Amino acid sequence: LHETGVVDVGATDDSSVYYRSSTRAAPHNLYSSTAALRQRTPPDAGPPPRLFKYLAPGASFDPPGSQAVSQMSVAYSGATTAQWAYQPAVKQWARTTDGVPQTAIPTGPLEFTNVIVEYVNYVSAGFVDPAGNPVPMAVTVGSGGGYSLCDGRLVAIRWSKASASAVTQFYLSDGSPLLLEPGTTFVMLVPAGQPITTVPASAAAAVGAPLSGS
Repeated sequence: LHETGVVDVGATDDSSVYYRSSTRAAPHNLYSSTAALRQRTPPDAGPPPRLFKYLAPGASFDPPGSQAVSQMSVAYSGATTAQWAYQPAVKQWARTTDGVPQTAIPTGPLEFTNVIVEYVNYVSAGFVDPAGNPVPMAVTVGSGGGYSLCDGRLVAIRWSKASASAVTQFYLSDGSPLLLEPGTTFVMLVPAGQPITTVPASAAAAVGAPLSGS
């Protein structure tokens, strides 16, 4: 990691910006804060590259082919399923995993303005975890399909990434850039071939399959 030029802000590199909470059992009680970690930014570091493109002020998210949905589920595997539920009052997508709401301390439920499902292939990372299971690694260089959730709507998308150091580009099916609502964005690296299940805003169930060639 150090050879790549990435600044390591992990607990083993600088434990002074981390603390243990007495409300949870180790090792799941290690905390830090964005403000504390940002203090490790080198003084000569420039701003990071822009990761997404956004709608102009006042513009609405309604790309061709999009549909109004209230929920979306996607299975990472046979053991884990992620669900997203739209909260119209705050224009955010709330995350649950296997039916359990995801929360952050002290802000509460995890909610995001945009969600991107990026279909990728997984390969072995070449080592195993402490339980002896092979560790998978997502192949994020190349191209593929996916979906985007924004402002209560779902649309099929494409993505491409030219190299490991390049910024991933997201497009609509017609090749035009995907423009998101300004705010927070959660990108899911989902194994290619995993279908999504959606509940339209009308509450009638529907099932969507991955894009051809995803």
